Amino acid sequence: MGVVMIKQLEKSDVPNPNDMGFLSHEQLQVVESKRTPAGQMNMVIDYLVEMEDIYFENFCTILEQNNFEGKAKLLREKAKDLEKIVGKFEYKQHACMCSNITNTDNMFVQI
Repeated sequence: MGVVMIKQLEKSDVPNPNDMGFLSHEQLQVVESKRTPAGQMNMVIDYLVEMEDIYFENFCTILEQNNFEGKAKLLREKAKDLEKIVGKFEYKQHACMCSNITNTDNMFVQI
């Protein structure tokens, strides 16, 4: 064990169909340099909004795998609601994650 959730966000250098990471090594270093979980999450969100939609789903799956099922479900629900209003997934993704995850103090703790 001792796996840190944040490490799962890093994209593997070796192609692997089970790899859901989406951050480059450099991006992950920037995320890890943030001192607070909220700061780290804000940085992840900043990267996610510039990426394809599949990475949002990968992020939700990673949350579920780390016992944040409720957060993942809430994000997906908010995304669906906002999709009806806004048409751009990237915008609604950013809006729902900012409003629902940045207040989570223990998002990147060891499991």
